[in-house]
Amino acid sequence: MSEFDIRGIFGDLHKLRALTPRRGHKASFEACCPAHDDKSPSLRIDIADDGRILVHCFAGCSVDEVCRACNVHVTDLFPDRGEYKPVKPINEPTQDHWFIAVVKAQIKRGEPVSKHDQQLYLKAARREAMRHATN
Repeated sequence: MSEFDIRGIFGDLHKLRALTPRRGHKASFEACCPAHDDKSPSLRIDIADDGRILVHCFAGCSVDEVCRACNVHVTDLFPDRGEYKPVKPINEPTQDHWFIAVVKAQIKRGEPVSKHDQQLYLKAARREAMRHATN
């Protein structure tokens, strides 16, 4: 997202400039806050990796106040549901998944599995089954 895109959303923000994005953000900007009489930039706008637009006024203006001053609705700061892609995939393997895979590999190689690991295996398999049943 560019300064042009930010101006398209928030209008003509005074002293708008791009910053080096912080970790977990695609882009970052600063500008004078339109919600109060601002002489130096106190408004931070970050574009998160998941598409959310994060707004913070260091002088204390609320997100609602900043949005109202820009004639923007707060819901405009979030991506449309159809475009939303979570940062962390839902199907990401868990520790249980990896433990189950290791025990299965041991069994396949003909290696013994301790009673303790057998009990842990059963608990892990149940948790994985529950996790997949709820998704």
